Amino acid sequence: MKRRISSPGRTAKRARPNLIPTVVNAIVKSTTVPEDLRTLLKQSLPIVLKANKEDRHGYETLVVQQAGEALKTVQAELEQAHKDAVSKQTEMISPAEEKKRISAKQAAENKLAAAKATLESCKAGLKAAEKAEEEAADALKKTNKETQDVLRKTTHDADNAIKAAQKEEAAADKDLQKCIQKQTSEASALATEFVLLQNGTSAGAEGKKAVTKLLALGKEYGLDSTLLGVLPIACKKPADARSEFEALSFTNLHSLMTRVVSELSQKVAEAEPDKAAKAAAVATAEAAKVQAVEGAEAAKAAAVGAATAALEAAKAAEKAAGEALTAAQEARSEASKELTKADAHLRHIWEDMRHACDAMDEAAAGVKNHKEEVFGAFEQLKEKQPEPEPVEEPEEPEPMDLAAPEAAPAAEAAPAAEAAPAAEAPAAEATA
Repeated sequence: MKRRISSPGRTAKRARPNLIPTVVNAIVKSTTVPEDLRTLLKQSLPIVLKANKEDRHGYETLVVQQAGEALKTVQAELEQAHKDAVSKQTEMISPAEEKKRISAKQAAENKLAAAKATLESCKAGLKAAEKAEEEAADALKKTNKETQDVLRKTTHDADNAIKAAQKEEAAADKDLQKCIQKQTSEASALATEFVLLQNGTSAGAEGKKAVTKLLALGKEYGLDSTLLGVLPIACKKPADARSEFEALSFTNLHSLMTRVVSELSQKVAEAEPDKAAKAAAVATAEAAKVQAVEGAEAAKAAAVGAATAALEAAKAAEKAAGEALTAAQEARSEASKELTKADAHLRHIWEDMRHACDAMDEAAAGVKNHKEEVFGAFEQLKEKQPEPEPVEEPEEPEPMDLAAPEAAPAAEAAPAAEAAPAAEAPAAEATA
């Protein structure tokens, strides 16, 4: 007969519930326990509470004491939360709460009505400010154009006067420069070319140029033709080899050139005051232009400044009106939101009452759970003792299996086993 697989000789240990997370989580999740203490207990308390009370060191006993104090702090926190929840529930379910919410809604409605009236007033003010700004801008454009036209005409007239004076000055200066140029040229010829030929000859290039220049001056200023004809011949000879007549040609040319230089100096002296007077007339015209233009510009600046100030004031007024309108729109929007919020707050009063009651019940349950579950678990772990050794239980005999479905094949196999040796015996004898 087969036996059933027997059960183990020792009974399985009953696993104790893990109470450590209950204690540790209650401390770690608290906000009133100092953070450094929470960190310390989170790391060390699970190790300490796993050990039996009699196996703990002094430091571990201190950790357990600190955990107990921390749990008391958590309990005080939960009790305060329950107290606050009770106060909140009392306040929420009182008739004064509904009256307060009705009053808040009415105040929001009044505020919205006032905000709408202010908004309409600001719209009208902005429209008027925009019109005033437009008119000020048009006035500034007109003033700017008119004063610019006056300034342009003043400048044009003054420029014409200056041009006329400058034209006269230019003519006088031209005559003066012409006289000065001739005077300088004749004086230079007298001091250079004449002296060169009087003391030397016309043998070199410079001498030939000097002869040509003196002949041109003699012809220009009416020197006798005979003397002009003798002059080139005399210039070819050294000074001490010239005849008396040839020397006379130099004397006459010197007298002519000296007279010409003197006359030109006189003309220069006479032309300079006239040129100075013309220059003074130009300066006077320019000063008159400066004064006239400055006057026109000052008048323009004053007129345009006044118009600009008026425009800036209009712009400032328009900006202030726009800001007031924006503020009024925001105030209306805010008042509308406040009314919506006050209305929803009033309609939500019953739901708020239910939440306050639920919160109070939850806080009461938290206090109860902490006192019973958390402190209960802590006390068990605090006084933890070694687990008792498990007791061995005797094995129970297995019941007989009456059906025995495999017995028949075994019985049939036995005669076959007995017949096999009998059949093998004759074979063994024949081999022998």
